[in-house]
Amino acid sequence: MTRFAPAALLALAATAAAQNFPLQGLMFNWDRPQPATGVDLVTRWATGGEHDLTRIDSDDFKDWGRDAQGQTRIQGYLTWLYDSDYGTAESYGLVAYAEDTATPNTPAFATPLLNIANIPMPPGTAGNIYRVGGTFNQPVSFPANGDVFLGLDLPAMVNPNPPYDGIWVGTASRQIPALNLQTFDQPGPRGQVGAGIPFETYLSYVVNGAVRHAAPGPSSLQQLAIDVMLANGGVGGVALTQTNQTSNPSSNAPLGTSNFISGLHPDINGTNPGRADDIGFGVTTHLQQMPVGSPVFVLLAFGPSPLGSTPVTSFPIANNPDSAGNVCIDFTTAETFLAFTAAGQVNTMGEAQLIIPLSAATRAVIAGITGPLDLWWQGFALDATNVGPTLELRASGCVIQKLK
Repeated sequence: MTRFAPAALLALAATAAAQNFPLQGLMFNWDRPQPATGVDLVTRWATGGEHDLTRIDSDDFKDWGRDAQGQTRIQGYLTWLYDSDYGTAESYGLVAYAEDTATPNTPAFATPLLNIANIPMPPGTAGNIYRVGGTFNQPVSFPANGDVFLGLDLPAMVNPNPPYDGIWVGTASRQIPALNLQTFDQPGPRGQVGAGIPFETYLSYVVNGAVRHAAPGPSSLQQLAIDVMLANGGVGGVALTQTNQTSNPSSNAPLGTSNFISGLHPDINGTNPGRADDIGFGVTTHLQQMPVGSPVFVLLAFGPSPLGSTPVTSFPIANNPDSAGNVCIDFTTAETFLAFTAAGQVNTMGEAQLIIPLSAATRAVIAGITGPLDLWWQGFALDATNVGPTLELRASGCVIQKLK
């Protein structure tokens, strides 16, 4: 696997049409305080053609983008790409796979569900990393509650030798001592080696017809810088972790990172010396769904709904033609918090963010609990401008955040 940490990158955001599809939020706050702040380095497996994929794991995300037929539907993407020599005009592709039922946590690469080729890089110059994206003409559906693999088809490099001429994809990464990274993220206890993350990474490569992963270890934990737009009528939702890491400024107060490293695996009691993370949830809406300032109800529980996954419209109060999404959280015992949407990182989006400060007493109680501790989060965005007679309520999926 080849990792590349250019001496300096200027991050530029290209416009991406979003129509009325909200982002899931997988890169929530990655562009704060500056564009691409949450991108640690760029990577690819080797110099030949390959597919670089992020795994959106069903152990972490439930019912996201779920439609009335029980499928996960997406209709667009955003990602960060780097071309190490803009003297050659190059293109990339977008690919997606369902999970291989015979080999869990790996892509069924023999049957791609999405394969868009020859997407041109935007006009630019060397030394810049670009946020690119767009929407699909038709939605792409995945089996519900299986892993989703989404990523880039990278062509073979024009010049396979340093200083290289080819396309690389951005990632969030754990510390990689050999590269002396200035930006990296360290997970809490459930993100440590051997604590349960398959292959110790969320990044897969398909090279010459085979799925490959970095050698498992403290430096292997990575996630592609890619987000998806939802086509089910619901809203996006991600777990957030606010940290004091100087190495990961996009996770600092008042922000919090949604990445799969500390975002899904907080460090609230100093697994990494000095860490005392706070936790939260972010919801992403589209401005054509509801205006900025809309209320969002965030639920926090310890498990799934006792009714199983249930359409929001099954509840009489939300039986509105514009309601969408499923209730997947244990709403009978959940704590409920209120937030309001504000302008998002992408100008067609609204975002609501909730961060819950943890007291020393709460941290001590959690430290004393024996065994794993999972938190379930779910958001419900209300369009108060819809006069009814029932509520327009759009649900995110559930996200499972692993505290210990």
